[in-house]
Amino acid sequence: MKSLAEQYGVCDLKYAKELKELGFKQEGLWSWFYDSYMKKHYVQYEAFDEHDSKVCTAITSSSLGEILPFRTKILKTEKYWLAEIIINNEEKFITSDTMANIMAKTLIHLIKKGIVKL
Repeated sequence: MKSLAEQYGVCDLKYAKELKELGFKQEGLWSWFYDSYMKKHYVQYEAFDEHDSKVCTAITSSSLGEILPFRTKILKTEKYWLAEIIINNEEKFITSDTMANIMAKTLIHLIKKGIVKL
């Protein structure tokens, strides 16, 4: 069974929360919500609003792709997604299960390294 991230093409909640903390703008048409009755998170097509029960924007791979540097190499292997980043002649490899997650993890890494500013 596909995860919510796979079903909707958004990154997992943990990466969306981390990107929010790093300054990713909370705009877009998909949002993560928390259902206190069911005690679980879900994604819904509705713009983020700080004043209601939404947790954060559900960030799509297309939104992430607009921010990632054009030289970021991302490819799909048989088992996972792989990003290769070369900074100052140092290679860094990042892996993940979905395209949106690999893009989110790569963006988080680049923000923390000071390569990308939000």
